[in-house]
Amino acid sequence: MLIMCAIFAVIVFFFSWMITYKSVVLIPGLVTWLCLFIALYIGAPSVGKIISFGVISVIVPIIFALFFVVPSFSVLAFSGDTTQAAGESYRNILVRSKLIEQNTQHTEADGETFLGAGSFTMRSDSDLKVYHVWQERDASGVLHVNVAQDGEGKDEKNRDKAVIKDDVPKGTEPYVERIPVYETDPLFVKDNGGKLCVENQDTNCRVNAKHSYDKIIIHVPVGSVVPSVDPNLPVNK
Repeated sequence: MLIMCAIFAVIVFFFSWMITYKSVVLIPGLVTWLCLFIALYIGAPSVGKIISFGVISVIVPIIFALFFVVPSFSVLAFSGDTTQAAGESYRNILVRSKLIEQNTQHTEADGETFLGAGSFTMRSDSDLKVYHVWQERDASGVLHVNVAQDGEGKDEKNRDKAVIKDDVPKGTEPYVERIPVYETDPLFVKDNGGKLCVENQDTNCRVNAKHSYDKIIIHVPVGSVVPSVDPNLPVNK
């Protein structure tokens, strides 16, 4: 009977380890051993009693894992204070836009005008807000015209904001850089060896981060002038 109990314990402990996450398996594991201990030493041991308590010791860890552990693989529940972390950035090429060129308004700034991006001001909720518009080519070669409010984070319509930097050396192609920013739980990140496990993106790990927004930086040639454009551009704002 002792051998049967040991086999039960090993099977249940291994199964719990497979469907739970690291140290969390200790809880159903301890429950398993406790149930088997009771089956062995409380009352008169019998095959029927050991099997009964063995079944209980299997069911308890499974229920625990299904309702408390497995959901944490897909649903993010932070343990406490959160921080922000940046992911790996990616770039698209900025290209000259006929739409921007045709809607460029007079500018008194000195320098060569860059026609891959433009800016305009609009009144929103009694405030004047600056917006940027640009045309980019993605990795598949598709052209996109985008518009975003100046700044970092999300606007009131939950869209990513953008900033313009004139830091591209001459002879280098201007580009749009996007840096994903995640809300993270430092405790869960540490438990995952310092690696992010992003919600709805990564698999086979406990979720410790969720996407918050993309930090968008429009990099234009050094010293170039981003023109003011007609705020009634035929793009979604």
